[in-house]
Amino acid sequence: RQQICVDDVEAYLQAEKSRKQHLSGSKKHKKSREEADDLSREIEIDRIYLLRISFVIHCWLSLQERKDVRIPGMFLQLLKLCRSTIISEEVRAQAVQATGLLCMLNRDTAIVMIPVIQGMLAASSSESGVTEACYQALLDSMCQHDYSIFLT
Repeated sequence: RQQICVDDVEAYLQAEKSRKQHLSGSKKHKKSREEADDLSREIEIDRIYLLRISFVIHCWLSLQERKDVRIPGMFLQLLKLCRSTIISEEVRAQAVQATGLLCMLNRDTAIVMIPVIQGMLAASSSESGVTEACYQALLDSMCQHDYSIFLT
């Protein structure tokens, strides 16, 4: 299941890139409205994708009870979504929330990810495409949870 999700992220980012290129091309070539509508329907996967993330998280939590299940690729792909400049702000915010959720549910991940996210926050002013408020909200929500449970 993890591999499916990783592929989905790649496909999603590719689709968004294609859509942006197509839309910029549409302005130049004045594509018909029908084509634009077809394209928007085709790319109408934000919500489906986020539901899939939720499902993978659910499967992952179920599997956690049976030891030695690793899902590092999921975090890397979520981070890629968090930092992407080609997806909508809303989807990026959802990816950040999903990353935060996964961190909250797993001690080892939290220990690794909090410094990474803090590092991104520090770098966000120099990196366009990383929304500082988005990461700040994630850190705030993570700090509201009792991290002593992760550090035992």
